[in-house]
Amino acid sequence: MLRITLVLSFIFSSLAIAREFKGYEIDNKETDKKYKVELKSGKKKSVRFYQGFLSKTFNMPLEFVMKSITNFEDKCNNDYKDRRELISKKKDCTYHNGNIVESKLYRDLKSYKKEENEIDRFLIARRVYNRQEFTQVDLAQVFETKNEQGQRVVKILTRMIDDKKVKKYLKKLPVENDTVFLNTYSDFILTEISKGQTRLDYTYTSQTDHWLLNKSVSVSKVFAGMAKGIDLLFYSIKKELAKYETKKVIKSTAVAIKRQN
Repeated sequence: MLRITLVLSFIFSSLAIAREFKGYEIDNKETDKKYKVELKSGKKKSVRFYQGFLSKTFNMPLEFVMKSITNFEDKCNNDYKDRRELISKKKDCTYHNGNIVESKLYRDLKSYKKEENEIDRFLIARRVYNRQEFTQVDLAQVFETKNEQGQRVVKILTRMIDDKKVKKYLKKLPVENDTVFLNTYSDFILTEISKGQTRLDYTYTSQTDHWLLNKSVSVSKVFAGMAKGIDLLFYSIKKELAKYETKKVIKSTAVAIKRQN
């Protein structure tokens, strides 16, 4: 149980689209007191779904928030360098995540047709370790539109795909799908409130028929892992905010000195 719980802190680390599952009976719903993450779970036959949601506004331009979300290769556990197979063992990840061995982005994809308003597409291969290795590949799509208020809205949608679908994009599988989940979705909505302010709505949803994770007795532990994982994501964005503010100070100081001279 400990192994599964720790793995969740990696996995639950998306609201562009609030994914609702018809026919599921919602049997657990709460807000984590420490991390303020909204949590929900329900079951249909032998399959249970979990969902976590958090929304915050950052005093950063939309592009900076996007960068802090999509820097997947910078989030890992540096103590697992020797276990890496996809990225350099010399690389130092900026953001610590206890269970992630590595994440690798693949942008050189086979030919595909873009969907409406789609501006980017790539794959993310993930490897996580805690007594046992788990692997998966996610498809990430980025869309840009405007809302009714005329504000820029960028949606970053990721979802786990099976090996057959991965082969449609890559000649060789980076990793084989080996996870306790049937489906996982990480969905982000970034709304440009102003040129220097962006709201992020983030929802993570998963489905599992794992013999233990689909039991009601496991919900509280899964919720704890989800809340912690989502908090880690927002923490990494806060660190990027600190870098952004430092750059602003340096730039404004340089401008002031230039004017004095």
